[in-house]
Amino acid sequence: RPLTGNTRLALHPAADAQTRSNLRNNGLVRIAGLIFLDDEEADAVLDFIAASNSCRLDDVCSAFAQLDVQTLIRTVGWMLKYNLLTLDETAS
Repeated sequence: RPLTGNTRLALHPAADAQTRSNLRNNGLVRIAGLIFLDDEEADAVLDFIAASNSCRLDDVCSAFAQLDVQTLIRTVGWMLKYNLLTLDETAS
C-alpha cells in the first residue's frame, strides 16, 4: 500500500535501541544503493514518531522540512519494511 500524507505511523513494538543498532551495523540502510537518511537523522525521525505516539507522514515531513522529502519518505518505507515502524491502523 503506498504511503500518503495521511498514513499514520507508530513505533514498532520491537524497535528498541538494540534493533536499531543491529540494522545499522548490518549496513541495511545502504541496501540496493539507495540513499537514506543518515543515522542521526533516522534516529531523530524514529524518536519524533515515538514521542508523538501516532503521527501522520505529513507531520513527519513538516517536522523535518530541512530534509529532502523523497529521501525521508524512502527511509520511512524502509523503516516499515524492517519493522522499526508500523502502520497505525487504529487511528482514524
